[in-house]
Amino acid sequence: MSITCKINQKDCIGCASCVEVSEGEIAINDDGVAYFVHSEPGHQDVGNLGTEIGIAVIDSCPEQCIEQIG
Repeated sequence: MSITCKINQKDCIGCASCVEVSEGEIAINDDGVAYFVHSEPGHQDVGNLGTEIGIAVIDSCPEQCIEQIG
């Protein structure tokens, strides 16, 4: 099972806590902002994650920039 998550990139501080728990699904770009690695270009703020990883990613963000959508 998976969940769809969205990163509010305007509020992202680039601390990489989400990267540490995302098992390679999220990275930090050259501007210091988190993005989904396997998303379509232009839509890297939205991605599908396994339920367990998705919850861990959401919980890991100190700025609460990641939320479940849909």
